[in-house]
Amino acid sequence: ALPRITVEGFAQVVKKSGFIPVVLEPESIAIARSLIKQGVSTEPMFLLDFGASRATIIAFSGYSIRYTYSIPISSVALTRAISETMGIPFHEAEKLKIEHGMDKHFENGRVFSAMEPVLEEFAKEIEKQLDFYQTHTKHEHGVRGKGISRIFLSGGGSLMPGFDAYLAKRFRLDIDFANP
Repeated sequence: ALPRITVEGFAQVVKKSGFIPVVLEPESIAIARSLIKQGVSTEPMFLLDFGASRATIIAFSGYSIRYTYSIPISSVALTRAISETMGIPFHEAEKLKIEHGMDKHFENGRVFSAMEPVLEEFAKEIEKQLDFYQTHTKHEHGVRGKGISRIFLSGGGSLMPGFDAYLAKRFRLDIDFANP
């Protein structure tokens, strides 16, 4: 359910593009539909969409989304941290992030160090959701189910060099890039 004005706005864009809108679906459903092979997962997983304005965790198990959680930390927040900490313009910070990402050896680790407080806050939010999922898994046949064993990354921010390795090391989980 969305406000009528939001739906009408999207419908108008589609119509002006020469198409006839048939259905609109929430972003989390579209992401899950495009990433989960055959629409079923044999083990619980998180789909982590790390974008410019926010990050979204989609908990998926079996045939459906169990819940979604939005984190107000984004790729732009990392760029802003680099820019402010290193005293450089935003566009230069963005270039450093895209080209060198989390390389602790580049610039003696200054870029990574600038992002580290934001990354730590981000990791703590993911940790909370991993704990939440594990303690609320009675949907798995009425008993406590398995915890999350894998995270699929999507969104432009997830392509930052070293981001996947950082998450894999931090959470000791399989981290894969989503491939729709």
